Amino acid sequence: MAARPHRAPAALRALGLGALLFASVGAPAPFPALPAAPRPAPPPAGLPGFVLQSVPVGLPPRLVEAGDLDGDTDLDLLVLAQDADTTRTLVLRNHGAAGFGQWWFEDIDWPVPTWGLDLELGDVDGDADLDLVLLVPIYGLLVRFNAGDGTFDAFGAPSDQGLNVDNELADIDGDSILDIAHYELDLGGYVGSRRGNGDGTFALMVDLPLFPPNQADLRMALAELTGDGLTDMLLAANTGLYLVRGQSIPPFFPSWQTPALLLASGTFRDVTTAGLNGDSLTDIVATRPNAGEVAVLLGQTGGLAAPVLYPAGLLPAAIAVADLDADGAPDVVVANQRGATISLLAGDGRGGLLAPTSTKVGRQLTDVTPADLDGDGDVDLAVTDAISASVVLMRNQLVP
Repeated sequence: MAARPHRAPAALRALGLGALLFASVGAPAPFPALPAAPRPAPPPAGLPGFVLQSVPVGLPPRLVEAGDLDGDTDLDLLVLAQDADTTRTLVLRNHGAAGFGQWWFEDIDWPVPTWGLDLELGDVDGDADLDLVLLVPIYGLLVRFNAGDGTFDAFGAPSDQGLNVDNELADIDGDSILDIAHYELDLGGYVGSRRGNGDGTFALMVDLPLFPPNQADLRMALAELTGDGLTDMLLAANTGLYLVRGQSIPPFFPSWQTPALLLASGTFRDVTTAGLNGDSLTDIVATRPNAGEVAVLLGQTGGLAAPVLYPAGLLPAAIAVADLDADGAPDVVVANQRGATISLLAGDGRGGLLAPTSTKVGRQLTDVTPADLDGDGDVDLAVTDAISASVVLMRNQLVP
């Protein structure tokens, strides 16, 4: 595959990209590998559950994001759905008491791989509404601008091309403009960044080689984890859980240091960050599908505490954190692929999780997003069910 514009020039690559990026700061201190420290979970909290409503979307949904897309202050849903022939982005508009209905959709009329698609929402052009950022492997990064009413303009030309398989939107460089961090496959794996220009375009940046992992099924999360004020990256991979520390070296900022292996024990599928115990430090929560577990690493001064493993369900995949029972302690929600259940691991407020309470939702779950979908002040869930080609709305009944 030909080198793409955001790679370092050939003369710089000949010097070694790692040496180029780290020459002025030295190699990062190794982040210690953490031994697994499983412990039994306390008894379940006996939470009563949810009221379920299924909204058909026509194709197997893969991802769902929540946000006010039409400017009426309630939360709508943006869905990415795909079968062997068609890839579709669609908006489920929130009609309040009348529920959700399809408002806008468009099919991509060219072949799209069935792996590595990613969907993000964010105001990338500075007009105060949420735009659509779609990552399509081989074709590249596609941005669609929100007209302000929950409809989007046509896809423009891709910003670049490559085998990117995950993106995250965040203000990485502190200029109040959304940037993009990405993971990319080529001959190996790469992490990199694109700096937002504030008008919906992104500057092409240098990638950093990452060996391992080299896989198409990888998820990332961004957070400040090491106390240096810079955004760091977490990668949930087949070969473990990785930390990629941020660094500031003009003109390549935002950029990244050499990846460090946090946990080598098994396959990780999804990862997120949260504050589980009420301190000011960031904690990590990740799914281990083959083990049917959730791993929690609490932040502590100078690093991370040893991981604690909690049972979840069969093949836990997507994960989210939200205070579902309104007790002030964040809870962990897991979408389990096998058995098609949503598992709720209630937080105890001290960083621990109670044993899971599970609810049968559909037939093949792929994603879960927490949001107050019915405007009653508690957190509901939107879950994608691929086999039924629908998004399942789980209306929260945990809060009286």
